[in-house]
Amino acid sequence: MKYTNLLKTYALCMGLALSVVSCSKDDFGDGDTTDEQLVEMSFTSTGLEKPSTEETASQSNQIKTRTVLGSDGATVTWQANDKIGIGFKSPTAKNYPFTTPTSGSDVRFWGQAPDVNNVSYFMMYPYQQDAKISANSNTQAIYQYNFPKDQNAIAGTFDPKANVSVGIIP
Repeated sequence: MKYTNLLKTYALCMGLALSVVSCSKDDFGDGDTTDEQLVEMSFTSTGLEKPSTEETASQSNQIKTRTVLGSDGATVTWQANDKIGIGFKSPTAKNYPFTTPTSGSDVRFWGQAPDVNNVSYFMMYPYQQDAKISANSNTQAIYQYNFPKDQNAIAGTFDPKANVSVGIIP
């Protein structure tokens, strides 16, 4: 029961944290393309609260996998090399990898995706190459994801491979 409440609290906080993201697009020239023009972009995930010095110190003693749950049971901290998938409304359901080089509650994810106008981007964590994001509109999407059959219980946090999170970047 306690684990279920913790999971519900985390899901709510993660959803709120991911709803306050920003996007910037930087066109660095032609770059590598397949059948669509990709441009360098970055997306910023902004946490709801900054971790305290005590919380940051305790996190440095934890195993560094992917996102970790702060000691308050609500703050989520990204880890360096965390990867999210980005998708948008298009004829083909795709998801493009974006990676953060830093750790913290407020991080920027970098990657390449088509530059689309007047369309919301959708995100999924953790990134899976074969996952699909099919946007129905600028506010709704269908996520196809392989949820792990086996999950590991980690004291004070969650299994990073089973921590599926989604969000919208308007």
